[in-house]
Order: sequence, then C-alpha cells, then structure tokens
Amino acid sequence: MKKIILSAIIMMAAAVAANAQFWVGGSIGYNSHNNKITDVTENIFTFSPEFGYNFTDKISGAVAFDMSFADHRNIIGVSPYVRYSFYQNGPMSIFVDGVVNFESDKTDGADAINTFGLGVRPGFAYALNDSFSLVTRVGGIGFASSKNYSEFGIGLSGTVASMGLYYAF
Repeated sequence: MKKIILSAIIMMAAAVAANAQFWVGGSIGYNSHNNKITDVTENIFTFSPEFGYNFTDKISGAVAFDMSFADHRNIIGVSPYVRYSFYQNGPMSIFVDGVVNFESDKTDGADAINTFGLGVRPGFAYALNDSFSLVTRVGGIGFASSKNYSEFGIGLSGTVASMGLYYAF
C-alpha cells in the first residue's frame, strides 16, 4: 500500500513538473532626487530579481528580492507574492499581485529600520513570445509598519510604476 501511494505521489509530482512553467525576471532602476531644504541629492540604484511559478493560467506565485543602494543607505528586502491574472486577450494580460514585504533599511551611522508591509499591486503583462514577457506594475494599495512609523497608501500612478522583463522556462 505504501508503495502504491508513494508511486502515485511521484507520478503526480512528475506530471505537475512536466507542465510547470517557472520564470525568472525582475527590474532595475535608477532614481535621483534633491531635497531643496537640506540641499542634499540622493542617487538610488535598484535591482529586484524575481523567481516564480505558474500554478495555472491565472494563478502564479513568486518571490522578489529587493535591493536598493544609495550614497549612504542600503535597503534589502524580500517580497513573496501571489498573482491573479483576471483578464487575458492575446498576448496582453491584466493582473493583481497580493504581496507581503519584509525590508531592512540601513543608513550609515544609524541602526537598521526593519519594515513589514502588505499590499495589492495591479499590473499588465505583454508576452513578446513563448518565453519572454514585459511586465509593469502601476501603483497599488498597501500598509507598511516599522518601529518608527506606519503608513497607508493607495493610488494608480505612472510615477510609482515599475517595469521588468521575465523569462519563462
């Protein structure tokens, strides 16, 4: 009986793996802003690789590793999320990500600030071919909290957009 159950589990796992669609991707970015009150300019480079798995045509799970590096500040985070694609038309799809975020923000000469967040991010994906897709997220709704602050935000904005390239295999 144990051999039959084990064989059935192995066969089911092989069937899932044979139809599996793993993907890797992410985004890079650069931002520079000047605080006119303090006359301090901060240049921020961001790198966010992602690794995911398509469970069905509509549901995916992934984890993003968020890394931002500034002149005197580093932010490292991990953001697991579940994606639901609710509309597809040809190569275009519209989705929403439910995300949990853990982040550590370290500024030179200060203790690290650890933050926990929850959010929902809408986005669009465009399949270039069977393997490559362009993905963009625009705004979102979310809550973040640390020992120093808490915040709530909502918005759909191109100024809070991110864009990335994904490769499915």
